[in-house]
Amino acid sequence: MLLLSLYGWYASRKGSLDKHPFFLKMMVFGITLPFIGNTAGWIMTEMGRQPWIVFGVMKTEDAVSPSVTANEVLFSLISFSSIYLILAGLTIYLFAKEIKKDEPAQKKGTAENDPFDKEEMISVS
Repeated sequence: MLLLSLYGWYASRKGSLDKHPFFLKMMVFGITLPFIGNTAGWIMTEMGRQPWIVFGVMKTEDAVSPSVTANEVLFSLISFSSIYLILAGLTIYLFAKEIKKDEPAQKKGTAENDPFDKEEMISVS
């Protein structure tokens, strides 16, 4: 992410950003990098952690919950994975729908609707 942003800043300062189509295509895929970085960091944190275990006080084998069955764990894993897959699909669908729009969203205060336009002010007074 840092390398892409630094190169983009450098190219834009030189005024040659539009002359690098490969970089522009890479930036489209670069949208996913913060999500990947966030998820990878979370996974690494959780893999190194053993919840409810205090070093030197309790062993990992003593912290296993005897009341949770393998089927319950499997059901939870499938449920959460399904929810995240549905949300990921919905996100991709909404991104694609927004990208494919022909006309950009109209904003208030554009040059066409400028309330301080001198010509309109003269004709009103």
